[in-house]
Order: sequence, then structure tokens, then C-alpha cells
Amino acid sequence: MQPLLQRNHLNFEHDSDDHEDAQIEKLTPREHEIARLTTKGFSNKEIARILEISPHTVSRHLRRSFDKLGVQKRAALSAILAKATVQNKWDHGLLS
Repeated sequence: MQPLLQRNHLNFEHDSDDHEDAQIEKLTPREHEIARLTTKGFSNKEIARILEISPHTVSRHLRRSFDKLGVQKRAALSAILAKATVQNKWDHGLLS
């Protein structure tokens, strides 16, 4: 695809995913931070050590994030965050 066509295609997909984007914005800063670490492959125990919180607190934040995003698995959470990151970079002209 030519760049202009790619941009139009992505914008069309982005328009259809407004609900997903709105849900990501509902994550608290801590939930987003934990979700990002999860997407990098860290376990709950590793995230707890990094953030100096208990593994139980990590689990609780992840459960809330899953509920807000309507997912049940880490892979689905990662996919949503990755898609939002790519779209954000595109919107800000960081991808061509």
C-alpha cells in the first residue's frame, strides 16, 4: 500500500476502535504501568519486586485492567496495548 492509503486504512480501523481506546484511557496510571510490564513478559512476582508492591496487589490491578478492557488473558491485554501504542505513534507522525 502507498503511505496515504495506509494512513487512511489505519484511520478507518482507528475509528472503529474508539471504544477500545476509551477503555484504555480508563486504566489508572498504576494499572497501565502494570499492564505495560506484563506485556514485556514480567511475571506478577517480578512486577511486584520492580514496583515494590505485593504480588497480590499486582494481581488485583491486572484483574481490574482485564475487566475494564473486557479481556481474560495477558495476551489479549498485550494485543490491545500494542495496537494502541502503534496508533498513538502513527497519530503523532512517528511512523511513516
